[in-house]
This record gives sequence, structure tokens and C-alpha cells, in this order.
Amino acid sequence: MRAALPDRLACGRVSVVMLAVAALCACAEKEQTPAPWVPSIQPVDLLSILPTAQAGAWDGRWEDQSLWPDGAAESYVELAEAFVAKDFPLSQSRAYALLSEHAELPPVLHILGLTLFRLRRYTDAAYVFERFLAHAPGQVSETRVLGHCYYSVGRYEQARAHYQRILAASPDSLESTFGLALTQMRRGEVASGMGLFESVLERQPAHADAAYWRARLSFDEELAEWKEVQAACRVALELAPTDPRVWFLSAEIANEQGDVEAADSARSRFEWLESKQGQIRSLQQRLLFEPHLESAAERLAQLQEEVQDKARRF
Repeated sequence: MRAALPDRLACGRVSVVMLAVAALCACAEKEQTPAPWVPSIQPVDLLSILPTAQAGAWDGRWEDQSLWPDGAAESYVELAEAFVAKDFPLSQSRAYALLSEHAELPPVLHILGLTLFRLRRYTDAAYVFERFLAHAPGQVSETRVLGHCYYSVGRYEQARAHYQRILAASPDSLESTFGLALTQMRRGEVASGMGLFESVLERQPAHADAAYWRARLSFDEELAEWKEVQAACRVALELAPTDPRVWFLSAEIANEQGDVEAADSARSRFEWLESKQGQIRSLQQRLLFEPHLESAAERLAQLQEEVQDKARRF
């Protein structure tokens, strides 16, 4: 059985859905009960004491679980279960346990990197993915999240270089193109960024984030005529009516054109949505670390439904 590399953010050889099915099948006879959340040590502390391995130490073995040390494959299935269930604290602790016994086993590094990214520990996640690539340099297309990590901590030159490496290996990687577009924009390469956003939308017209940034850049950098700016903003609103950023942009455009009523209406919607989305983000952050907190999950679902209902009446 070959080791799967789950990645919700990138297109991998084995999808996270396939991994979930494999994990559930492997554990079908177990009683499934939620694991309690146990506060963990900061990743930077544990990463500094985990054993390392020379590049190539797992060559010829890491892709075939039958060649792993005894017990490693079973522990990996349990790790995959926790990740697929979005129990990231448990996924993190299981990954550390495995890596303490089997130094830098590449599939475990991969899941740990994804887990730390989801927990917003971008610097730590970047380090883990760099170690993964030291052992599996041919798997660069599986590491789009590394580009996201570099971008998230402002390391734009490294982000650009990594996205370009991925696109050289996987030219159809849509989210790597989008990541490169954001990176180019942050580097001040506005025209390049705009062209990449357009490329994303040509391939996926419903890409809401690309639509927002196309509209934002068109307005901020005066890259298009007013009618085109307005049209770009309308597309962004149609794709993401619950995104406060788009309503703020709409208010700016209306204000620039002297349409006070439209500007006030858009600003009011922005303020309401920003308040609600702030509450949603707070609950989502809490659930990252306490995934079994039912009261927070219920309140989150209520808020999301309230926002959707309101947006339908805009």
C-alpha cells in the first residue's frame, strides 16, 4: 500500500477524499469516539527537539508502507484519520509521536506541514515542508502550501520562486497561479499580478478571490475604464455577496462617482458583514484548537446561516 499525501489545498496524486476512505475502511471495526482535546506544546519547541535524518534516508522506502518499520503504517492511518476529521491538535500530537520514533518519515512530515498550516503556524509549517522536500524533491507539486506559508509571512521572493517551481512541474495548478498572482501584486508587479488573476478567471470564472482582486486592482491602479471597473466589481459581488471586502470596494467606487446613496448602502452592508464575519472568524479560530466544542460549532453554523440569509436579501 503506497503512502498517501493528503492536501486540501493542492492537487495531489492521491486525493484527501481517497485518503479519508482508506482511513475509514482501515478502522471500520473500531468504535469511533471523539478524542478529547489536550493542549499541546508549541510546535517550535517540539520541532527543535525532534530527531532529523539525512536526505535520502528514506529513499526507496517511504512510498511503500510495507517497507516501513513495524507499527508505523498503523500509526500513520490514525494520524490521517485525525487530519481528515479536522482534529488538528490531535493530528499534530500524533505526527510528533510518529516523528519522534521515525525521524522525518516523509508522509508524516507532509501531514504535519498541512496541520501546522491549518493552525496558522506558517513559519513552522514552512520548515516542515522544506524538510519534506529534502527527502522527496520529486514531490514539489505536492507542496503548494509551502508557497502559501512563504507568502503568509511576507517572504515574497521565496513564495514566487516556489510557485514557479510548482508551475514548472504542474502547469495546470490553478491555486499556484493564484498564489503567484498575489505574490506578484505584493512585490509591486501589478501588471503581472493582474494578468495572472485574469488567467485564473479564464480557467475558473467562479473563482471569487481572483474576481475580487481583479476588481480591486482595476480600481486602485486605474487599470481599466470606469465601466470595466464597475463590471468587475459586479462580478465579484455576484460570486461572493457575503465578502465584506467587495462591499467596501463597491462603496469606494460609488463614492468616487458621486453616488452618495449607493455608497451609503454599500458601506452599511460592509459594516454589518464585517461585524458578523469577525464573529465567524473568532469561532473558527477557536474550533481549530477545540474541534469538539459543540456550543461553538452550533453558534458558528447559526451565524453562517444568518449571513447567507441576509446576503440573499441584499
